Amino acid sequence: MIKNILIILCLLNLSLATAIKGKVYDENNGAPLVGANVYLEDTSFGGSSSVNGQYIIINVPQNQTYTIVVKYLGYKQFSKEIILNNNEIFDLDIPLSPTNIKVKATEIVGNTKAIKDKITNSVATKELISSERIEVESSTNLGSYLKGLKGVDYTASGMDSYSISVRGFNSSFSSRLLTLTDGRVANIPALRVVSYNTIPQSQDDIEKMEVILGPATALYGANAHSGVVNIVSKAPSVSEGFSLHASGTSDERQLRKINGRYAKKVNDNLSFKVSGSYLSAYEWEYISEDEWKNHQYTWIGAPNRTVDGYDNNPWNSSFTLSDDQDANWDTIKDIVRSDGWNINEYWDDTNGDGIYQESEFIGIAGQEGGWDTQTKYVELENGDIVLIGNGEANHGDLDGDGIAGEDWVNGYDDDGDGLIDEDYFEADGIDNDGDGIIDENIDDEYDLSYDGMDNNGNGQVDESWEYDHDGNGISNWGETLDSDLKIIIYDGRKEAQLNGEDNTWYYVDGEVSTDSHIRGDYIWDEDNFTVLFDVFTNDFGNDGVPGDYYIDEGGNNNYEVGEPTLSFGGHLDYGLDGVNYTFDEGEGDGIWQPGDAWLDNNNNGIVDNSDEYDFGYEFDSSNDIWPPPNGQWDEGEYYEDWGQDGIANTSDLGEGNGLSPIDSNELDGNYDTGDGCYGCDNSENELISRFQQISDTNGDLKDDYPDFELDNRKVEARIDINGIPFLGMDDLDITIQSGYSWSKSQVVTGVGRYLLDGWEYRFNQFKMSYNNWFFQTYLNSSYSGDTRGYLRGDLITDLSTNRAYQIQNTFQIESLDTDVTWGIDYFRTNPVTKGSILNDGPNGRDENGNGIIDDEAEFDDPVANEAGLYFQSSSKLTKLWSDKWELVLAARLDYHDQLLEEGLQFGPKLGLMFDPHPTESWRLTFGRAFNTPTTTQLFTNYYIYDYRIFNVFLRGNKDGTQYVRVDENTNISQPVYYDGNGDAQFYGKYNFGDNYIDRIQDMPYFFLYDTFEGVPSDWIPLDTTNFLVYIPEPNGDGHIIRPNDVKSGERYIPNMPAIKSEKINSFELGYKKIFDFGAIMSIDYYVNQYSDFFSPATFITPTVIYRYNSDGTEATVDNFEFAGFIPGNENGANPPYSTGWNGLDDDGDWDVWASDFGWDQDDKNGDGDPRDPGEWGFVDLETGETYSPAQLGFDGQGLPWIYSDATTNQYGINYNLLDKVGIDEWSPQEGMAEYECDSYPCSSDNVQGRATSPPEIILGVLNYGNVWTQGIDMAFTQVLSEKMFFNGNFSWYNTTEFFNELTRRNDPINAPKFKWNLNFNYKNDDYGMLSIGYRHVDQFEWADGIWSGIIGPYNLFDIHYKFDFNEHFSTSISCLNIFNDVHREIVGGAKMGRQIVMRFSTGF
Repeated sequence: MIKNILIILCLLNLSLATAIKGKVYDENNGAPLVGANVYLEDTSFGGSSSVNGQYIIINVPQNQTYTIVVKYLGYKQFSKEIILNNNEIFDLDIPLSPTNIKVKATEIVGNTKAIKDKITNSVATKELISSERIEVESSTNLGSYLKGLKGVDYTASGMDSYSISVRGFNSSFSSRLLTLTDGRVANIPALRVVSYNTIPQSQDDIEKMEVILGPATALYGANAHSGVVNIVSKAPSVSEGFSLHASGTSDERQLRKINGRYAKKVNDNLSFKVSGSYLSAYEWEYISEDEWKNHQYTWIGAPNRTVDGYDNNPWNSSFTLSDDQDANWDTIKDIVRSDGWNINEYWDDTNGDGIYQESEFIGIAGQEGGWDTQTKYVELENGDIVLIGNGEANHGDLDGDGIAGEDWVNGYDDDGDGLIDEDYFEADGIDNDGDGIIDENIDDEYDLSYDGMDNNGNGQVDESWEYDHDGNGISNWGETLDSDLKIIIYDGRKEAQLNGEDNTWYYVDGEVSTDSHIRGDYIWDEDNFTVLFDVFTNDFGNDGVPGDYYIDEGGNNNYEVGEPTLSFGGHLDYGLDGVNYTFDEGEGDGIWQPGDAWLDNNNNGIVDNSDEYDFGYEFDSSNDIWPPPNGQWDEGEYYEDWGQDGIANTSDLGEGNGLSPIDSNELDGNYDTGDGCYGCDNSENELISRFQQISDTNGDLKDDYPDFELDNRKVEARIDINGIPFLGMDDLDITIQSGYSWSKSQVVTGVGRYLLDGWEYRFNQFKMSYNNWFFQTYLNSSYSGDTRGYLRGDLITDLSTNRAYQIQNTFQIESLDTDVTWGIDYFRTNPVTKGSILNDGPNGRDENGNGIIDDEAEFDDPVANEAGLYFQSSSKLTKLWSDKWELVLAARLDYHDQLLEEGLQFGPKLGLMFDPHPTESWRLTFGRAFNTPTTTQLFTNYYIYDYRIFNVFLRGNKDGTQYVRVDENTNISQPVYYDGNGDAQFYGKYNFGDNYIDRIQDMPYFFLYDTFEGVPSDWIPLDTTNFLVYIPEPNGDGHIIRPNDVKSGERYIPNMPAIKSEKINSFELGYKKIFDFGAIMSIDYYVNQYSDFFSPATFITPTVIYRYNSDGTEATVDNFEFAGFIPGNENGANPPYSTGWNGLDDDGDWDVWASDFGWDQDDKNGDGDPRDPGEWGFVDLETGETYSPAQLGFDGQGLPWIYSDATTNQYGINYNLLDKVGIDEWSPQEGMAEYECDSYPCSSDNVQGRATSPPEIILGVLNYGNVWTQGIDMAFTQVLSEKMFFNGNFSWYNTTEFFNELTRRNDPINAPKFKWNLNFNYKNDDYGMLSIGYRHVDQFEWADGIWSGIIGPYNLFDIHYKFDFNEHFSTSISCLNIFNDVHREIVGGAKMGRQIVMRFSTGF
């Protein structure tokens, strides 16, 4: 039963018929030889011998002469000419003579090319996929055939997109694996990455696919670094005929694929072929959280409405409401009526349309409250207000309801007539109302979020919480949802009824909500691509658990500053002891401060406007009032475990739970705790319905929401000329080949996911061989179409080309029994991205910091020229040593004009083969190969997204990253001021400690995100006493680099060297054995040493955190406070740095004001210069009066609040009108804000020393230096019978990570430590071919740019079955992942499950 089911469901190939048959055996002992390759030379006909040595070749054309060839590992090649007559079954038994074998791939030869090609023999492990295997499996593109090979790391991100590498180090931009099709580099020109869905070859035109494991630089090229995939198509002269295949599925993927081929041999010298394919499918779905949020009105508004040419709302920027006013329709109507204001008194209906328009307002502009004069509406006879769009009217009443423009474009039915957006004004380029303005109020910035609708369902319309009112690029709705406020719907609980219906959120547990907002947390549901909410319904504070009331007492049992003595205070300014005439600190200083007989009316512990003097207060020494109550429970204060009501035996929340009293924010009226279950009730799920999807995230009128349609179209043509007899050039072979592909598919990159929409790939190739010479040239080109990103919707431009010229020659040295091959390669890559990827054109930014946007001087020239010279020799050592030994020597010289400092790169290779017995062979090889950086790795300048106020870029690393560092000339010291006694006092909260200058030597400067007292608003040195570097991990806890992590002699944060050509020195030992019981086993052990190893894109802008949190605790990965970043460049930095605390007069104002303050009368530090640190003060810009810091009560951290208002202090000063002058002066507005300038006063336009913009966060390719890896690849084949065989392979890496010197953590190689593949194959002449495959991939870590996470483990079972109805028609079925192991193979890719593909084939 099981057998029959499998026969019906699944396939593998190898159809048999009768024509030539016989037995292959050992001529010495007559033993049958299993797996011998038997084929007809210069044709596609062939097969292999069975377990008893039998072979059969079917469907061979009659009445022709053929040469039958037999190859078998360990035996001499056999060849014999035969003539096949009509309807003849030709019997031929073939004896083979033993010889030595080599550890190479077992070649299953389908045909021998009629056209000579470039020689690419390499002494390395080779895996082969024959055309027979390709015909068996149904696949979307050629890349999927590589997934079962040993040593190959295959990761799919969907049906039609893959990342492939050999022996580790996989990534979306991996360039270590060279891919060739018919000798042509098939990578995308500028990126040099392989996208198999753009390769024009159709699968039925493939003769074989071979994979070289390990370096193969000499003959394959400079970038055959870790391996080569060589795709060889069928020669038309030996593969004539027509074939057509149709595949499809009946599942959600909706796969439809058609591919066909036609080949014709016109005569003995001319043949041609044409092939093509078409693929349509629906991709496995995946949307990342950031992609989803960037397409939600909640976070971005509606950018498309700012450019759509339509009227999108009934008002513009003048529509504002006070904070206590609800923006609901009743309020709006009341505002329109405006306190009885008669609109007719101020309105002249000049165009007679019965509609109020701003241009028809005849009163005094602004007199009646701006909103009225900015809003279009009609007041009906019954008193109803009908709003209309505020754009310039360009038509009358289109829908015949008496009103025009009453349903503006916002996706809603604004006028309630059941129709959506049916009557609106639009831009027409005409001044329709004659006001001199064309299309006013259409497509302005307010269309982004104003739409006249209650989008968040709180009963309010276009309130400030629905749009970006602070201009930071994020809607307030999304911003508050992601902030500590965690507000899902602002004012969502405020009203009992919303739009005439009961508000289900108004009550919580049957009680009226104490919080006016719907608060909660959310998680991302990656399976359904949405968020799930956990709505907060409890007010449990920061600890999330209910606590108990307590008595918040003041004092600490110590009398100290701020507490009065036992006396009577009747004066205003008695100082800290509260007693007059004791002349203690603060007495008579004109400053209202603690101790000056004050009453803290609002119990906040500080003196402010709510407090007052108490002239009759009697001080009591038993009253310990300082510090005052702090608003939280402290150890020693009284409480009972009576719950939140403070009453025993009421069983309220918190009673009897044994937990600490009420913590911070508990019972503050804001809900902060839910049930911890996300999306567990319908009310929570209902909230997501208030979120509106936006298809165009960047307002370019192109949809950039993830699109899962697949559409690939390919066509290729080739002409072969095999000799030109009439010119006497029979040995001249010429091939002309051209291909084109058009693709729509998803791709995952290190900086996000992209939609290849209309990506076009073309190639033109010309090859010629004559005698022992070979010449080739080709041109690859790309056109990116409408390719765009899902994160930002940005369009990608790629018009890059790659041109190559290659020449090769072979000769023999007969005296040494040596074959020699040598050649020259030249490649020219011309990237053209127009600033969208590389820094090769305008991008709207100032890249070199000269203040000029898109200055041509800042553009890079990314054109790359590469040249190589190589040779390889293969020598039999029979004459010198023994016929059991063979020596292969090879070398290559390469030059890259973008890496001139590297000079010529030399890559030698040595291979030594030893065959101790005809059935076994050993191979020892050493090779050095180079992987030159791609133009993207050198010159990329791509804006990814924003993080807080910072721009995040992917940048090339041609010049390395040299962090700006402190040197021996740096002069930074703790700033000082002089108190009323003339004594110098330190000010600020920065901890300088001891030996500050020594501590910061050679440390990088960093940008401080939020300054604090005593720290300049500038780049400052990284001091590990105060700050540490934190390395975030997108899917982990991250890592804090502490000083003791740094070894002696190392920098705390090292500079990042430029990337160079990556070198690999590879040592490999291989062994292969054929056993008598029909088994073949091979094992390869390799050790690779990389130098100048470069990584996938990774963050090279270290994050800086405070070493100690504001509560005094030391920072941990779970609890830290963000400080800033160490920038990777100086864009916007405006050096020099830290002029605010260098003890110098950088802005030249000391000389101007020294005599007024008396600073020029002394030399306080005795250095001979009267300019001394601490000599600074304030100048009143209105009166010209000067004040020392002590005069105004500067306490080292700031000025008293009384100077915020001139009426609250004796000097009549407003500190906003004070100018700071002197040395390292402090500003009430800017803090430490002294900057270098040429003269006083400094110009605000370009002040040296002040950063003009936040630094950029940079993602780049790192040069990791030296990296070592080793591994083992094993494979076996066991022939069970004439109809069955079993094979498999196993790969192991000794390590799956490597050290990152910047982060001091290990980064993954993006490949599993273990993986294996098993295959069982069965064929039967009557029932077809069955194949069962199993693939196991162990769990491994993945990190590639913005993506990071854990992959696997996963186990996949595939079943294939093929049945031939006759020689012209067959059908097959492929069951992929038959047990539906839903899994993800790459972070950022889709989860994939079972797929069953049916295919029908015909051929003539």
